[in-house]
Amino acid sequence: MTSDGFPTRRSNGETRLASTAELDRAFDALGDPTRRAILLSLLDGPTTIELDGGNRVELRHNHLPRLTDAGYVEWDSGEKQLSRGPAFEEIEPLLRTTAAIAEGATSE
Repeated sequence: MTSDGFPTRRSNGETRLASTAELDRAFDALGDPTRRAILLSLLDGPTTIELDGGNRVELRHNHLPRLTDAGYVEWDSGEKQLSRGPAFEEIEPLLRTTAAIAEGATSE
């Protein structure tokens, strides 16, 4: 933490402050269980997402556009393929922490 309360993060070997906008965008993405699950699935690399059933409309018109607009995912709707977007590295440390917390909660 810095004196102004914003956490530092490493980007290309340099320490810099995460902006309020970056933090808001990250917590918006992680605050929803569906978006969080999508992002966590990308920790292991590209993934295919199923758009059948009741989640199709929500995924296509809410969750995937939000994650794409934030730059966290790239979405190929024809192939139903998700991959890391250009801003994925911004949220990756928070995702890894989230995954570790979730893993600890399920092992207790």
